[in-house]
Amino acid sequence: MNNKLIPFDIPEELTKFDVSKYHIVSVPFSETVTYLKGSENAPKAILNASNQVELYDIDTEGEPYLNGISYSEINTNQNIQKVLDDIDQEISKCLSNNKFPVMLGGEHSISFGAIKACKKFFKNLCVLQIDAHSDLRTEYLGNPFNHACAMIHVFNNNIPLIQVGIRNSSKEEHILIKENPSKITTFFANSSGLNIEAIIKSIKNKNVYLTIDLDGFDPSVIPHVGTPEPGGLTWYEVINLLENIFKNFNVVASDIVELAPNRYSAPSDFITAKLLYKLFCFKD
Repeated sequence: MNNKLIPFDIPEELTKFDVSKYHIVSVPFSETVTYLKGSENAPKAILNASNQVELYDIDTEGEPYLNGISYSEINTNQNIQKVLDDIDQEISKCLSNNKFPVMLGGEHSISFGAIKACKKFFKNLCVLQIDAHSDLRTEYLGNPFNHACAMIHVFNNNIPLIQVGIRNSSKEEHILIKENPSKITTFFANSSGLNIEAIIKSIKNKNVYLTIDLDGFDPSVIPHVGTPEPGGLTWYEVINLLENIFKNFNVVASDIVELAPNRYSAPSDFITAKLLYKLFCFKD
């Protein structure tokens, strides 16, 4: 029996690294999860659900799978610093071979490994973060690599950060945001909806690394995440934003993190797989 995971159930010849335009990096890491468990199971759940995604996208009229979607997995049975180093190497390999890599977490702490790789290849780089939480703590529970600290490494490395959907921060994080408007631009979630035009205008860098924490969505859209927050973004708000980001900027890599699969409910897995395919559609 062949137990190999094949993204989107595409023909196996389209999953070879040397022919693919898109590359999925699985990172089932969940060492610092602090609330709902299970994000280590997310990459497999997303890939299993991807078999049910329609390969023709009616919005873009595209079939990006025809350009190939390859797949690899990072060994996460090691400490976070080694995981981040291995991610850096894997994403660097993708970029050296002109791939568009998307990393599937796991928790949000993994993002900086990929961002670090992108910074080496793209000097004019910024990070667009879709998230419920600002993730700008210098440490959490004594760990500077906790998932709650995912974006402080972006800030400390002088990479411009644009945050969308934020609706929960500590006092210290909120002060950091207010005191550093030249380095952090934050669009808080509110009842008036997403101002996509303002977000586009706020991005001054050509090259964009896109990090999507799924709790940026409202729980009515994707309920099964590690740290859910009410009042989030709708499906079409995110899709319209992403379409505009890909149209106006060079999105060089992305990640999707913090899914906590529920064995009794599949919609969150499928919606995430659909979101993943949308990234390929917009990049196609």
